[in-house]
Amino acid sequence: VVAVVQGLTHFVTLCVADTVRRLGVDLHKTEKFESPVYQIELSLVGRLLSQDAGLYADILQMNPYVPEVIDACRRSAADLADIVAQQDPALFRTFFEKNSRHLGPYCDEGQKMTDALIDSMVNR
Repeated sequence: VVAVVQGLTHFVTLCVADTVRRLGVDLHKTEKFESPVYQIELSLVGRLLSQDAGLYADILQMNPYVPEVIDACRRSAADLADIVAQQDPALFRTFFEKNSRHLGPYCDEGQKMTDALIDSMVNR
């Protein structure tokens, strides 16, 4: 469970950071297009990268279950990439709904939590 809670979360966050770097994205140029969700995501990336790399190396490299979680993440990313490439809305909807069903009531909880975050961002 810790491999998912910490390993998956930090792995995906580092992948977002590395993707932005590989694409050469100038973050200042994204500001006028930023949605609140993008701001939250980028803030999480910045928060992680402002901390000790050794901590995240230990989380990702010392837990023997993390490689299995990363493999599942790679398969999920590959499946979603294939669906996006096929440009088939029905396939996308199936993928989306399958995951929505799995998360169940947490979807509504996540909506409420992020609504509160967005409200606090707008009102600061």
